[in-house]
Amino acid sequence: MIENPFYGRETQGEFNLHELGNLILESGETLRGAKLAYRTFGKLNATKSNAILVTTWFSGTGKVMEDVYVGQGHALDPDRYFIVIVDQLGSGVSSSPQNTPAPQAMAKFPKLAIGDDVRAQRQMLTDLFGIERLALVIGGSMGGQQVYEWAVAYPMMVERAAPIAATARISLHQQVFIETLKEAITSDPSWNAGWYASGFAVREGMDR
Repeated sequence: MIENPFYGRETQGEFNLHELGNLILESGETLRGAKLAYRTFGKLNATKSNAILVTTWFSGTGKVMEDVYVGQGHALDPDRYFIVIVDQLGSGVSSSPQNTPAPQAMAKFPKLAIGDDVRAQRQMLTDLFGIERLALVIGGSMGGQQVYEWAVAYPMMVERAAPIAATARISLHQQVFIETLKEAITSDPSWNAGWYASGFAVREGMDR
């Protein structure tokens, strides 16, 4: 039996990167050297039954989720739970176009699906923490879509699911909305077919 290094350990929300190796995506492509960013809070108990996974949304970060949800008197109390906040693939923190080396950098970055995020998260939770069941999976918007995927793909691992402001299926209204976001991005002078000069150009374009 391998000793669990996280049992009884107090964590302080440090930013970490977990190496997933080569991740096979739903598209059939392989994201090479995939990395998943995460933060942990609280203590994992001896039975590993108090783990909560918090997923992030498009353009959202684990730090935002920490500030809103985690803490004494907040929805997720680290005195009671072992909380793992994970940053979505492509978010700019986990493996993303601007931090992935060639030949998968920038515009060559593989297309991702919600299921790819969830499989990566499951791999991290089992490999790194030995967690086989989650007391709760919670996330909002695109993070909420990941919650739905968790409940469908790995129902035996999910005791409770809390999708916030999310739908299990994309509606026509959402499709139209997404097209407006895509048009806003691709009409940015710095877009350059996805070959941005730097990550700062991405941020500046979103602020315009």
